[in-house]
Amino acid sequence: MRLLTYYLSLSLSLFSTVMNGINIASWSKLSQVKLNSGETAYQYVVNKLQSQIPEALELSTDMPSIDEAKGVMLNRLSADVRKLEEAVALFTELLADDTNENKDKDSPTVGMKNLTSQLEESKKLYSKAKERFELAQKDFVQCCAYYGESSPPMEPEPFFGELIALCKSLQAATAVAGTKQRRKAVAPK
Repeated sequence: MRLLTYYLSLSLSLFSTVMNGINIASWSKLSQVKLNSGETAYQYVVNKLQSQIPEALELSTDMPSIDEAKGVMLNRLSADVRKLEEAVALFTELLADDTNENKDKDSPTVGMKNLTSQLEESKKLYSKAKERFELAQKDFVQCCAYYGESSPPMEPEPFFGELIALCKSLQAATAVAGTKQRRKAVAPK
């Protein structure tokens, strides 16, 4: 994302430090720092971006489903996947016990065939759910790292809540910067 790249390069040039990423919460701190010009450091960064790479300020349009992402509860999903795993294991064990008890019968009953079929389908569904959960968890960890959040990452609700707040404050700061630019363009020289 160009916004974060620009901010990182600005931070490095201003403070000559090495950073691993930009913590989202640090953006709100920029709004608390006043510069000699009277504007905040946050507004300064937004003004620079607006004049040099305005598309970097379109952060909210880059993430159309950010509000939905805030509602994801990885801990609950993790617990659900564990419960599915336990249920499949128990089902497998019960079916194996029943099969061992009925070894002396020539062929399995229709009911046993249906249960075996259901078990196989359950294993496939569990495997798919586990795979998707692990992918979502990996993607979230990568997203947190991209935005400079420490690991282990926070839960999606506070993370995306901060990101939503950043998007809203960027929109407000962009509007202020746009108003200033229009006033400057109209002002007599």
